[in-house]
Order: sequence, then structure tokens, then C-alpha cells
Amino acid sequence: MNDNNIDSTTMAFATKKKTDKPIKRIDPPTPSSSGQSGKPRRQSVTWFTLGLLAILIYIVINGSSTRGVAIDTWQQFMLLAKEGKLVSDSVVIQGDRISADVKPNTKGFSERFGDKPAPVYVAIIPTAISNYMKDLESVPVPYRADVTTSTFAQIAMTILPTLIILGLLWFLLSRSMRNAGGGAGGMLGNFGRSKHRVSNK
Repeated sequence: MNDNNIDSTTMAFATKKKTDKPIKRIDPPTPSSSGQSGKPRRQSVTWFTLGLLAILIYIVINGSSTRGVAIDTWQQFMLLAKEGKLVSDSVVIQGDRISADVKPNTKGFSERFGDKPAPVYVAIIPTAISNYMKDLESVPVPYRADVTTSTFAQIAMTILPTLIILGLLWFLLSRSMRNAGGGAGGMLGNFGRSKHRVSNK
């Protein structure tokens, strides 16, 4: 009987000792400072990208307008030259085009340019430049050849802004998809997984 009393007393003391142990309080996780600073950083990158995109669009639009009015055929360009409607010393032969300025108040151009010279250009075949030179000399029309800018450089200057704009649009699209979850293909991946779950059901 005494042994049983001792055992029960020991077990009661051990149980009390276990229950008297203080319970650890687990606080909810607090957002880290890096997470708080990451959001403004992403917003600033987005605004910077949008600003750069707007500047490039303005450059492309402004660049296309400063190139002038396209003359459809070489015959139409030569008609302007023969009628004396081109500004003196304004004809420039470039790699793939010949540009010039039409005199102010010329019919067909005054509606857009008024009393200012109208910049025009006509596309040419680079391998036949000598033929265009002969036609200009037969009028005669003074001209100068601008060989500093190659055809490749002109094409690059025309296409490069468009490629940059497309790249920025892709960057914004992939960024929004990545924020939606699952990386650059997150939205498509989530759609595929959800479709797979439906088929399994």
C-alpha cells in the first residue's frame, strides 16, 4: 500500500510539473522590411519603363513626320523638278531615296505646310543611282550626294525604335504575368493546371 501511494504521488507530481511548464507564445510573422521596400521599387521600375516607352513613341512619330511627304514615283519627282518647284540646292541623294524641299505655297503642299518649304522624298533603287543623277543633270537640277549614312544604318534607325517598343511591351506583359503567379508563363501555366484538375475530376 505504501509503495502504491508513493507511485501515485510521484505520477501526480510529474503531471503537475508538465502542466506547470509555461506555454510559448508564437507571434504571427511580420512583413520584412525587404518586402515593404520591394513594392515601391517595382512601381518605380514600371513607371520608368512606361516613361521610356512614351518617349520612344514620340521619337518614332516625330521622326516619321520629319522625313517628309513620300512622292509615289520618280516621274512625279522629276515633274516637280522640271516645273521649278524644288528649292535650289535642296536635292540630296541618299542610299535608298532622294529628298528635296518643295517651294512654299506650292499647290498640293500649301494646305499642310503653308508658307514653309515642304520636305519630300522618293524611293529609289540604290544600284541605279547613276541613272537618277543623269535625269537630274538633264533638267538641270543641282544635287549633292550624302554617302555618310549607309542603307543599313537608315534601316536600323527606322526599325530599332519599333523593336525597343516591342521589347518594352513584352517586358511589361511578362512582368504582369509573373506577378499573377508562376513566372513569365504563370497565367498560361495556371490555366493548364486548372484544366488538368477539371479533367481528373
